[in-house]
Amino acid sequence: MSAGRFLFRIPNRRGLGHLMRGLNIARELRGLAPSADIRFHVRAVPPAELWNTDFSYEVEPAEAGPDAWAQALSAYGPNVALYDTLLPKAGEWEGEPGGFRRAYIMRKWKDDKQAEVFEHPLLRRMDAVIVPHTPDEFGAQLPGWLTARTVFVGPIVRLPDPAAQDRLKAKYGVAPDDFLLTSSVGGGGFAEQADAFFRTVGAVHRAIGPSLPRLRHVVVKGPNYGKPVEALPGMTVVDSEPQLVDLLAASDLVIAEGGYNTVNEIRATRTPAIFLPSSRGKDDQEERVRELEARGLGRVFAEPADATGVARGDPGPCRRRRPGGDPPALPGRPRGRGQPARGRDHSGPGLMEARTLELGREALLRRIPPMQAGRPRWDPHVIGRSEGQRLIVEYALSDDAAPQARPRTRLIAKFFSDGMGAHSFEVMRRVSAGLERLPGGPAVLAIPEAHFYDPDLRLLVQQRVEGTLYPDLVARRDFRAHMRRAGRALACLHRIDASGEPARRMDEHVAELMRPHPLRVAEEVPALRARIEALVAALRAAEAGWPAVAPTWLHRDFHMSQLFHHRGRVWLIDWDLAAAGDPALDVGNFLIQVRKEIADGARSEAGRAAFGEGYAEGGGPDVGSRPGVYEAFNCLRRACKRYRVRDGRWQERMNELVAAAERCLAG
Repeated sequence: MSAGRFLFRIPNRRGLGHLMRGLNIARELRGLAPSADIRFHVRAVPPAELWNTDFSYEVEPAEAGPDAWAQALSAYGPNVALYDTLLPKAGEWEGEPGGFRRAYIMRKWKDDKQAEVFEHPLLRRMDAVIVPHTPDEFGAQLPGWLTARTVFVGPIVRLPDPAAQDRLKAKYGVAPDDFLLTSSVGGGGFAEQADAFFRTVGAVHRAIGPSLPRLRHVVVKGPNYGKPVEALPGMTVVDSEPQLVDLLAASDLVIAEGGYNTVNEIRATRTPAIFLPSSRGKDDQEERVRELEARGLGRVFAEPADATGVARGDPGPCRRRRPGGDPPALPGRPRGRGQPARGRDHSGPGLMEARTLELGREALLRRIPPMQAGRPRWDPHVIGRSEGQRLIVEYALSDDAAPQARPRTRLIAKFFSDGMGAHSFEVMRRVSAGLERLPGGPAVLAIPEAHFYDPDLRLLVQQRVEGTLYPDLVARRDFRAHMRRAGRALACLHRIDASGEPARRMDEHVAELMRPHPLRVAEEVPALRARIEALVAALRAAEAGWPAVAPTWLHRDFHMSQLFHHRGRVWLIDWDLAAAGDPALDVGNFLIQVRKEIADGARSEAGRAAFGEGYAEGGGPDVGSRPGVYEAFNCLRRACKRYRVRDGRWQERMNELVAAAERCLAG
């Protein structure tokens, strides 16, 4: 290519896409024509850390008139002018001088906007149209007159450099065994969307940190985001990273929005990603990232907050390619250029989860050595995830030397996102010791043995409970006997000495057990505001009117699905919410849940009566009429959950539960 003068029209303001795409093209031009004169006509000063000083730029003043672009063309006198994505508006291009050739970079837009591009009068003056997509990805049918001058080149992005990846790992202190997470919002100029993005990134970091002690998290704010981002432990926050594509290639996981450049760099590096697409006027970020999701390169969350729980659980299609595997060539590029970084194999379960399960396996081998010789192995099976708070896993002890043998031991492991596991471990140990001290022989209540708690992993390992889950006993002839036994079991818990444990009062129960807080729900659901506020006031007033109540140990989530019957004893699981307080809370919680879980009204009432009889027989404290208040508490708690989950008919169910709470209080 002969040397010439090239002028790029870059309508950059809040994002970086136009600028970075222009720079990528300019670099290729420089390689083809080293002496070419290349200038950028921009709307905002390019970030110094991203700018290539081989090129010059001029900034269009904010107060410039509509003829600013035409004046720039006349002053510079280019051989070629390149227009990126946004064509000039009416009144901005009609005064353009002649004597130069035009090229247009035509990105995919939403259908209505794409039609406007095809109808733009300046498009007919273009000598070349460059489409940075494949024909299938672009999708729209070109007008017949445009076909001959259009070329589909595929994504215009930088390609990764393995040497640069090594330098970046050194720069950010990433060791070989670290798990590198990179979060990038792009330019960061769309402040409202960026605010939501960084809130989610922080929540994800808090959720996965406990499971990944070797987590290194680099958060790239974007040079146009002017607000601070809190650097959490294990997190490095930078304004920008000039070699972002290499950082993505070096990463094990990426969190990004859905901008053109970032998405296509992720395509080039094949790094697993969590996408939080935001709304844009002209292009469809969600559509773009859904295509990558379909190819198994990521997970898409139209509601960013939904990403938190999945990040610490199972990102599903997020899979790191197997070492040595050959990724598909980037469209429009020859195979072999820009290979992704060499990385660990994260195929199999989701990335976060796979690493968590492996850490749990290692902890079990250290803490619970097998009793027999051989090649022991703890095989994990995920049995539950709890809204971003817990990952629950059953580990079975097998032996590679005897692969056909049945597992000798099974244990339950809970990975927590916070310190709740330490609390659960301590409570289970204290309750277990208290049960042993109760007079009259083995208590009817039994709880799983807490084997150990690992504070680094926030991992609680406990006994796996055998037996029949209580809801499966409802249809049996001896159902009433089982309900009576459940009452006696709860009485055992309430007889254990809880001295020294801070007693929770009503406001604390509300704050800790109702999520979101009902007063916040009241603000956000105006139709129920007055009724919810009245319920909260009534709960407080009821407690204020009671005489002093001696606190006991409380489970605070005592219901049929937490109970197993095995060999004449009632096994109670899930001690995460346990605390001290009014025993009527557990009684009321169970009674109202019996009505919820047993559809047959007569059988439900018989079960409630049998439970009460058993509680009295077991020596449970006198709770008087207070359980009715806590039945109302439970209904309001479930109404808050319906708002939090917002599943089918959630508004109708909220109204029903608020009404049920009102009936409970009315007696």
